Amino acid sequence: MGSAIFAFLTHLKALELVAARDAKKAKTPESTAKAQSNLTTSAEFHHWFLEDYLTPAIGDSRAMPAHRAIFGLRKLRVYLDVYSDRAEIIKAIYTPERVDLLIACQGSEFAETRSQARAM
Repeated sequence: MGSAIFAFLTHLKALELVAARDAKKAKTPESTAKAQSNLTTSAEFHHWFLEDYLTPAIGDSRAMPAHRAIFGLRKLRVYLDVYSDRAEIIKAIYTPERVDLLIACQGSEFAETRSQARAM
């Protein structure tokens, strides 16, 4: 599963770079609008992934079963591996709320959850 998520995020990042390049070099309003639309869709995905998917998953670190928190932490690690070079993504990941959740994960009774959270 991790390799599929890594491949998806890597492909998404490449598409974002192409869309950003196309937006800068576009010669027609239609191509500029298409590139901007792609960038907006990508930004919406990042917002959904972080706010609506990862944050609730990490928040379940003390709940049974622990697999949702473990999978959330693993996906966050892959996300960081792919997007660690973009400051705006790092800033979006390490919000005060999410940092508190990562610290709470370290207090989990599940060893896998603790080790995944410490790795962040």
